[in-house]
Amino acid sequence: MHGTTTAILNQIRALGYAVSVHHFKPSLLGRPGRTEMHAVSLTEPHHQHIARCGDGDEPDGEYRVACALAGMVEIGLEDG
Repeated sequence: MHGTTTAILNQIRALGYAVSVHHFKPSLLGRPGRTEMHAVSLTEPHHQHIARCGDGDEPDGEYRVACALAGMVEIGLEDG
């Protein structure tokens, strides 16, 4: 995992979320691969967020999913 992606996930963890990363390979039935990241609140376990990237093999897929998950927990990431 790229350092920037790890830094984003660490920010989410610092807000009190357990974060998990899941990589799904393409299935034999033709379902494409994907990457998912889950953020579950440690204080309110029913409060969770799931972000996905449709193509699990994209080089920046993990980063894009981490950015989407950060937005869901209201972390503002700035371009630049």
